[in-house]
Amino acid sequence: MKIENLYTSAACNRTSNAVDWNVSLNIIAFGNYNSVSLARDQGGSWQIFRTLCGHQGKVCALKWVKGSCVNTFSLVSASDDGTMILWTFRNLEDIPISTVLDSGKKCGISNVDALIDQTGQLTIVGGLKDSFVEVWKKQNECGRSQGNAEFGQKFLFSC
Repeated sequence: MKIENLYTSAACNRTSNAVDWNVSLNIIAFGNYNSVSLARDQGGSWQIFRTLCGHQGKVCALKWVKGSCVNTFSLVSASDDGTMILWTFRNLEDIPISTVLDSGKKCGISNVDALIDQTGQLTIVGGLKDSFVEVWKKQNECGRSQGNAEFGQKFLFSC
């Protein structure tokens, strides 16, 4: 007996930061309640090809990581449960490696941004709903994790 998926339907969460498009890969990522759905163009029709699970709360923000890594690409998602997840892909067919970033605060995260600089350091910034910004830094994010993410906090004037 052959089993195949004929149709998948999902709705994007009703938050303005719950969708991001990776133009170079032509992939759209969007929050779908407490998971992240990845969709790509399949001959004129966008289809979901992967769902990433790991959050306990609604996904409120996500962002493809800006910067270049050899043979990897990453996505950061943030949710109402106060966590961010860094999803690192080797290719689109493999299951990504997930790293949960949790400061211990139980406050939702409303926006997120991330980039890898010229030295290979990954910086992730999350705007929390309690008017704080959390900053994580991780060295050598291009597939070679070294140690735990560092945590810092600054006051956020507007979000």
